[in-house]
Amino acid sequence: MSELLKVLNRPSQKKEQEKQVEMRDKKRGPWIVRNIKWVMFCFFNAVAFVFDALAVTTVYQLTNSNILLSALSILPTGVPMLMWEGGWLYPLADKKQKEKSLWGVVLSIVSALVVGGCAILATLGDDNFRFWISAFMLVWCVIIVIVHGVLAALYFYKDPVIQRDHELQVTIAENAHQSETLRETETLLRDVETMLTKEQELKARFGDSEVNRALELLLGIDLNGDGKVGGRKQQQQTNLHPARTFASETENPTNQPSKK
Repeated sequence: MSELLKVLNRPSQKKEQEKQVEMRDKKRGPWIVRNIKWVMFCFFNAVAFVFDALAVTTVYQLTNSNILLSALSILPTGVPMLMWEGGWLYPLADKKQKEKSLWGVVLSIVSALVVGGCAILATLGDDNFRFWISAFMLVWCVIIVIVHGVLAALYFYKDPVIQRDHELQVTIAENAHQSETLRETETLLRDVETMLTKEQELKARFGDSEVNRALELLLGIDLNGDGKVGGRKQQQQTNLHPARTFASETENPTNQPSKK
């Protein structure tokens, strides 16, 4: 029975809740007051886009229907304004990123004022005046677009998520490099072990002296320190240090002329 009464009372409870919500909204003021922040948001974006539309049509007429230059005139104002607004609202944005976003919004507003003003002035003067106004407008657009691009790049590379992903990729790459180095080292040590085993087999088969002599001849080095390479006198020291050899021969002459 109690369950049935609850079901029957649901419509009246819902109406009561709606009435309470309506009364609470009335106390807070009319709709525009309750949503004033979004009204402001839409207003200054609309202003920027109106100036953009004015600039596009003006540049389109002044540049003989050049579509690319007309598209350039909207890049410094409305489009980056939406981008910087989203950048400021980005949940993981730090203090510096929010500052860049505010500077981007201010730059967009100033650019909208300049571009819109130039578009209005271009319709008032003669052909020469319109030419210089349009030239200034295009140069301004190029400079402001570059500034927006630099700010956006700094915002991107300082983003905590991007930095975390970059550090993760660097760590993965370093670990992969170390693993590859260890594998190459292991391969090299195995080759050395094989060569040492082969050397011991050759020495057991032919004798130490014969193997050392063959290695000296093949490698061109003195293994046993007797000054000879493969049974021949080592000439490296004489060839590399003639002055030292001359000094030693002067101190210990071996071929002196015979005295009569």
